[in-house]
Amino acid sequence: MCGPAPDGRVQYAAMDAAAPFHLRADPQDTAPPSDGFTLARVRFGPQEGFPMEDPRNVRVPLQPLNEPLEERWVARHRVESGWTGAFAWAGLPEAMLVRITLEEIDEPRFATQVEHLYRALYAFLKSTGHPHPLRIWQYIERIHTPYQGLDRYQRFCAGRHRAVGAHMPPERLPAATVIGSREPGFTLYALAAPEPALQIENPRQVSAFRYPPEYGPVSPSFSRAVLKRWPGGGVHLYISGTASIVGHASRHPEDAEAQLEETLQNLEVLLERALEAGAPALRLDELSAFRLYVRHRHHAERLEARFRSLVGHAVPLAVLEGEICRRELLLEVEAAWYG
Repeated sequence: MCGPAPDGRVQYAAMDAAAPFHLRADPQDTAPPSDGFTLARVRFGPQEGFPMEDPRNVRVPLQPLNEPLEERWVARHRVESGWTGAFAWAGLPEAMLVRITLEEIDEPRFATQVEHLYRALYAFLKSTGHPHPLRIWQYIERIHTPYQGLDRYQRFCAGRHRAVGAHMPPERLPAATVIGSREPGFTLYALAAPEPALQIENPRQVSAFRYPPEYGPVSPSFSRAVLKRWPGGGVHLYISGTASIVGHASRHPEDAEAQLEETLQNLEVLLERALEAGAPALRLDELSAFRLYVRHRHHAERLEARFRSLVGHAVPLAVLEGEICRRELLLEVEAAWYG
């Protein structure tokens, strides 16, 4: 059993050492989880029939463009969950899910909103004994909306950097995804742990945190991937949203299929680097889950077919309509492996 200690830290019963949870991708289920072992349910699309009062429920505010799946993080031991202020959380000793939503973006203050949210996020995670985010997902309403010469993504990067990037060593940055949504507001959810993961970078690409100023006054604060060794032997690999970028330049600006092939090449290089860092030898078709974010819905069917011809027909794949951080990029792919 767990509960808040006098210092605010969440306390847990002891559990044996192992990978704390695994991912299961299933057709969407309207029934609430009742087993007590669900760390997170990640739903794509509309909220109908998906109660957000349950802190374990995460809704990605993007329209699914293929058969909707639900990702469920299934823990080996019983999960505790609750609300602390605006933060919904579900946790185990080794891992914690946390989510927060801004219902409305304040255009002139958006960078400050992001800065305050990130400072609060890191303070909350520290208070629970899980100070190290491993993987963060963010969905921003109309990501290219301009204001005073910068779009929302660039202002998001500025706020995140003020809270985190300016004070954290680059090798401690989490894997991350930032995608534009048509729904109002800003959604963030994250996986965190007591100890950090190992950063994985791609030699084909300039690290995002070292981008030149032509992409914005502040570089994005994330790692290309992270390798997490859980106490006792389990290993997870979290790959950030990855696009058709070589060096720091976008490639194939008007060719969606060529962008997909370039992106998959970047993913293969990340798997090679993860192997050098101690992960098992993995092929793309052995990964546990993929998300393919597509800017234009009319590209979705063709890109899904091409993805499956290159990667395989059996891998769990969610195809989602979303805006990519650069206007010339037509798609982005993220992936994970739960060993």
